[in-house]
Amino acid sequence: MLGRSHTISGLAAASICLTLNPQPVPTIIATTALVAGAAIAPDLDHSGATISRSLPPLTKVVSHGVNIISGGHRKGTHSVVGWLILGALAYFASLWHVTIPEIDSAVLTIHETTLNMGAGLLIGFMAGIALAALHLDPGGIPGWFVAAGMAIMGFLVAMNPLIIAACMAGGAAVHSVAGDMLTTEGVPLLYPFITTNLRVPILGDTGSTREKAYVISLTVVAIAFPIIYYIGWPMLMSHLG
Repeated sequence: MLGRSHTISGLAAASICLTLNPQPVPTIIATTALVAGAAIAPDLDHSGATISRSLPPLTKVVSHGVNIISGGHRKGTHSVVGWLILGALAYFASLWHVTIPEIDSAVLTIHETTLNMGAGLLIGFMAGIALAALHLDPGGIPGWFVAAGMAIMGFLVAMNPLIIAACMAGGAAVHSVAGDMLTTEGVPLLYPFITTNLRVPILGDTGSTREKAYVISLTVVAIAFPIIYYIGWPMLMSHLG
């Protein structure tokens, strides 16, 4: 599947999860960035992918390293092992906190503040590559501004490291199961233990008309699900009652 298709599948997954489990607005934004970014992150194993050029030169370096470690494109990062490793890395990264001590002077008063450095940098990076995958990032500069802004927000949003890990692993799973596995090529979900690609090729080749129709459906789901859940369903129940 194309990069923007994967990102939209992540947005649809985030929309459903957040609708069923409401959160404060900052957490909603952070979660959406994590899942949407994680839904395209497995393609960092391909140096020619859009996201590998999204936040230069950082993503180029990351992509080169991921390609080597994962065994190449559509291998390790697209497998169950890859999802779990991504989730574990996100978990340990989110444990990094920095405490700014209290400053109390005649000129300035700042209370002691804990910054969630690992989570913030991760959220910023995921937001940047998701933006690029959606082709809303001409030239790379806007992506860096969005990444920086989301990182700053992430420094201040308190999220459970286990939730962050679940968002990352879940987004990567969406990439493979609700994405590439539905194409002609498929993915090796059990790599490196079994290298055979698993496929249910209902979408055909990448970029096909069926994939475009699928993406339109995912977009509708992302927008319509919370509307139906919060407005349509209660109205129906009220009418039936």
